[in-house]
Formats: sequence, structure tokens, C-alpha cells
Amino acid sequence: MIHLRARLLESVRRHEEGEAPIAYGLDLADVRSLPDTVMARDDRWQDLVPGNLRTGRSAMTEKARP
Repeated sequence: MIHLRARLLESVRRHEEGEAPIAYGLDLADVRSLPDTVMARDDRWQDLVPGNLRTGRSAMTEKARP
């Protein structure tokens, strides 16, 4: 929650200085929502959204590699 607040405040600061907020113009066309999905206790959410298997710090680190 603290990280989210810091990111929001960073976006506000950028806007006030005439810069684009964080993620402005980001293409979210491939993002899928599963609001009506019911999962069993043993189900993995990653199986429902296979494009999101690589998330978190490891995915960010791989994207940053040349």
C-alpha cells in the first residue's frame, strides 16, 4: 500500500511539473479482466491468465536486460 501511495504522489508531482504521469499512454489492450471467475481453492490464477506467468521483480529484471 505504501508503494502505491508513493507512485500516485510521483504521478501528481509529474503532472504539476508539466510532465506525463507514470504509465501515461501505456497500451493496456492485452490486459484481461476476470471479474466473474470463480476459482477452486487449488486453482492457480496464472492458469487463467497465461500471459501473466512472469510477473514481479524477475520479469522487470528480464525486461531491463539488453
